[in-house]
Amino acid sequence: MWDYQQIAGVATAGILALVAVYLGIRNLRKYYSKNNYARLINKISKYSMRNVVIPDAVEGTSVIDWVVLTYQGILILKMKNYRGMIFASDSIRQWTQVIARRSFTFDNPLQQLDIDMVTIRTLAPGINLKGYVVFGDDSHFPKGRPKNVTTVSEIKQNLHLFKQGEISEELLAQWNKLVPLLKQEPEVQDHYAPASRAGN
Repeated sequence: MWDYQQIAGVATAGILALVAVYLGIRNLRKYYSKNNYARLINKISKYSMRNVVIPDAVEGTSVIDWVVLTYQGILILKMKNYRGMIFASDSIRQWTQVIARRSFTFDNPLQQLDIDMVTIRTLAPGINLKGYVVFGDDSHFPKGRPKNVTTVSEIKQNLHLFKQGEISEELLAQWNKLVPLLKQEPEVQDHYAPASRAGN
């Protein structure tokens, strides 16, 4: 028969194995999410920067998940991987996530999006700018979704809207001036595609 120490050792090993599996699944989900986002952005435009760090007068710095050049101007996307029910409003400071009968609060991401857009406008004066907070398809908004909040599925369904025209020489010039002013986190440096016409 096993003694207490043997039983405790087996139980501990089992718990550690379950934790390792759980963390592995979480990391795998993050990996696939990031790659799915990258493939989606590449369908929108070949000119993009990922994990852009910009100055923020309130917090010091802020990270924009994607800055993308389209024929209409610059598109800013802040990705939020919150599952479950999301209770949100433009004007409130805290939003609530409800999942498995538990609720969690997080800062209203639209407020930070507004600050980020002001910063980009100072770096690229006069350029047309749009920004969205993007939630995954495993989230829903029972009380309604605020303006400038969208989902990954909606972006996929509306890809044609981002590709209806050609990027002008003026926009390319503005993009090329903006890019050196932006910084990226080191692990995603390889994603940046400098603006240039095909064949050049």
